[in-house]
Amino acid sequence: MGKQGVGCILIAIVGIAVAGYFLMKVTPEPEYPDGFRGVVDNYHDESPRFFGSEPMTVELRAPDFQYATIDNYVMRLSDQIGNKSVVIYFFGTYKEECLEQMMVLQAIYAERQSELMVIAISGEPVENASVIGDYITENEITFAVMHDPDREIAELYPHVGVPFIVYVDIEGDVLDWDEEVPEFLCIDLKRKFRWDIPEESTD
Repeated sequence: MGKQGVGCILIAIVGIAVAGYFLMKVTPEPEYPDGFRGVVDNYHDESPRFFGSEPMTVELRAPDFQYATIDNYVMRLSDQIGNKSVVIYFFGTYKEECLEQMMVLQAIYAERQSELMVIAISGEPVENASVIGDYITENEITFAVMHDPDREIAELYPHVGVPFIVYVDIEGDVLDWDEEVPEFLCIDLKRKFRWDIPEESTD
């Protein structure tokens, strides 16, 4: 191959690289629910709070499960898909941080139960069933609470420690997971009750 042929190949390679760079620059951001407010930054974090063997992405479908609440109401997670978004909340009655998040979720649920389902799950031992029942009654929790002593659901959503919160959108996709209630669920409530929220920049 002559020098001219080599030169053409080099020019072609450079052209492809430049085109690829600009394609990456103009790739539009994916669309997220109203009020999502940048929680997507967490998607590519590689911290241990990710459940499963691989980091979660927006394409992850929420594993389905059937559950019975402590008042013996039986349903499936998939029953909500297409009707409501869902918060799956793993908690322990023995941990103060769990109660704090539980009360935030209760406040959100009271305001948005027509569009949001909350399923709280405790993996405490069988003998703690009455403790969980008393905990729910004393704290006036009105959303679904279930006892999973065999940790079958925890195996579908592996995590280390509680609290652990998974947000599933109305289409059944996992959109957030963390130790605290997602910011985009709290923002309207914070404004209503004048909770401390940072001022939005006007720059």
